[in-house]
Amino acid sequence: MTDLEMTVEKPREGVAVATLTGDLDLRSGGGLRDRVAELVRDEPTQLVLDLSHVGFCDSTGLSGLIGIWHLMQQSGGSVAIVGVPTRLQRMLSLTGVAELFPVHPTAADALREEQAWPS
Repeated sequence: MTDLEMTVEKPREGVAVATLTGDLDLRSGGGLRDRVAELVRDEPTQLVLDLSHVGFCDSTGLSGLIGIWHLMQQSGGSVAIVGVPTRLQRMLSLTGVAELFPVHPTAADALREEQAWPS
């Protein structure tokens, strides 16, 4: 197991790109939602989660992603995911979680395609 790290960039007001590195599992899944809640508390309402550096994701990790989706819905924001590794893409599709999130190849693609986002 690898600890999950989150780095955040704010390319423009009201938008945050959070890059996750490590494993999204029992140890990190619940804490991830809390970290995102802290991130969006003050400003960003549009979130891009970059999963390209996630090495492993289990059911708790999926639950954490669903929790983030609920959090963003409750706050009036939105969330997209990018850079989804093939092994995780299959899991998201099989469980129906992929239906909740717009999925893009890269953060740049997500930011370009989400035209309703603040500029």
